[in-house]
Amino acid sequence: PRCAPANTVSNAGAVSVPSNFANQQASRGGVAMDIERMFVKATGPGGGGVEFNRESVVEGAMIIALKGLLEGCRLGGDFSPQGFGQLRCDLYLLVSVLPHYLGNVGGVEVMVERCLQSARDRG
Repeated sequence: PRCAPANTVSNAGAVSVPSNFANQQASRGGVAMDIERMFVKATGPGGGGVEFNRESVVEGAMIIALKGLLEGCRLGGDFSPQGFGQLRCDLYLLVSVLPHYLGNVGGVEVMVERCLQSARDRG
């Protein structure tokens, strides 16, 4: 069987491509097209789409990182009082810095609270 070229999109995948996608991408280079294609997929880290802008990418990356932290808190060992205090300090610092990068930190704040609750339960 012959493989499809790397610059084509298969109908079998769950990719949502806008009707003017090909016209927009015709003037861009191959690497830029590959990067743009990564952000056109129908579902992103939070269940919604990830747009190709700073806020969306930062929010998606933070949600993925916090989901990993949540799993670590949930499945990891017990937290000492000092370890829980350090985790709480780090997460609250993160939440205080994120408004500089994100307009809406609601989804990230929910993940931070879930991480802290999971660590509190393990402590």
